[in-house]
Amino acid sequence: MEKFYKNELIQNCIYPQNPWEIIETSFNIKNNYRSETIFALGNGYFGTRGTFEEAYDFDIDTGLEGNFINGFYKSEKTRYGELVFGYPEKSRTILNVPNAKKIKLYVCGEEFDMRKGIFISYERKLDLKNGLLTRTMIWESPQKRRIHIKIKRYTSFTRPNLMVIEYFVTPIDFNGEIRFVSEIDTNVVNHTKNTNPLIDYGPCGRTLINEKVHADNNRAAVIQRVKNNGFHLYCGTVLSLKKISPKKSLKDFDPVFTSTIKDGCPITETSIVMNECESAALGKISGYWTSLEPQPGAAELNKSFLFNIPLESLEKKAESELRSALNAGFQELENEQRAYMESFWDNADVIMNGNVSVQQGIRFNLFHILQGAPRNRDEYASVVDNNFFTNSMAGTWMSITQGFAGMRVRDDTLFFKPRLPHGWKSCSFKIIFRGRRICVKISHGGAVFKLIEGDPLTIHVDGKPVFIKMELT
Repeated sequence: MEKFYKNELIQNCIYPQNPWEIIETSFNIKNNYRSETIFALGNGYFGTRGTFEEAYDFDIDTGLEGNFINGFYKSEKTRYGELVFGYPEKSRTILNVPNAKKIKLYVCGEEFDMRKGIFISYERKLDLKNGLLTRTMIWESPQKRRIHIKIKRYTSFTRPNLMVIEYFVTPIDFNGEIRFVSEIDTNVVNHTKNTNPLIDYGPCGRTLINEKVHADNNRAAVIQRVKNNGFHLYCGTVLSLKKISPKKSLKDFDPVFTSTIKDGCPITETSIVMNECESAALGKISGYWTSLEPQPGAAELNKSFLFNIPLESLEKKAESELRSALNAGFQELENEQRAYMESFWDNADVIMNGNVSVQQGIRFNLFHILQGAPRNRDEYASVVDNNFFTNSMAGTWMSITQGFAGMRVRDDTLFFKPRLPHGWKSCSFKIIFRGRRICVKISHGGAVFKLIEGDPLTIHVDGKPVFIKMELT
């Protein structure tokens, strides 16, 4: 029965087993709502659901756009039929903020729409190792034009306010105009009434009011105010467009951007005439900043952060960071992301041998812990070593270290009682204890403890003392 269930589970899984990647091999609208959650991205400050750049008008049971900033909320008075002691008087709801990842693509006038035309190939991949989400397709339009599309997206761990998108388009069998339409969709709402079972809980509808909307050349921005608490939000984007030859070299090209404002949303358009096998590369850097940003001097005032910094200061900070990111270049931004993730996995990876699905599940959970856990941004809150909140670790890490490894701390000493589940070949992870970095590897043949960094120490394994020290190289 166990073998049958295991085989049935593997055959019916939506995403193939892979130790480092979550892959969607076809677009099935029935699975879209789930996939938006699976392919969500975040960095502890900003998070976005795994919706498409095309911003489809799905109904609420098929798809749900969502972009959120940690701690950016609206407070509402909660009404009760009967007031009971201990019930909260107010709710605090994280707000859905403008959708800055929206990009429409037009191929010789035809809009790219995954619900139309034919897919020759399709793959959406969450690269857990490098923190990148990519979508790669060959799409045939209703007018029989074939085009290769690759879209790369990530929320930056090194520049937490930023989300980066690179959009590559290559005509396969035609020459013609490729047009991109970028937008910051400010007409977003909170869906509390439709998605929260609690009656009369939290804000529903639009809660962010436009105070300033700006669009000029390749830059766009909007400043919004929360209805009832005075918090402010700055959302801005900056674009670049490059033309790439079939030999992957840049071609001389001076892009032209035109900007408009429609229904309170800044829109930027740009186009390029392409020959087959040439590529267009649109880069879009989006950023979110709020009036809750930590300020210099907060520590001296014994405050974790200061509210409602002047809007002029907020604008300058945002524009400076967007400009800095664009000047750094998209390759450098990606290099920063890859380097950060390499360091993360070097410290946090749990290696499982013998079971790919378990390995995939553990890494997926660790990646989402990283995405959801607030990092120490100046003086937001006290944190543990490596700027990581222990209350965000959830049960995944504890199940490995305290469960399978049986790790405990008593009288300032590490104790282990390792027990590996049947069917697993081995498990390994790293910990930091009292300034020492230790690698732990568990197998059915026993456990190996290696001191990577720090002074020698004695640990206890299955009740027996074990002395470990760094190996000389």
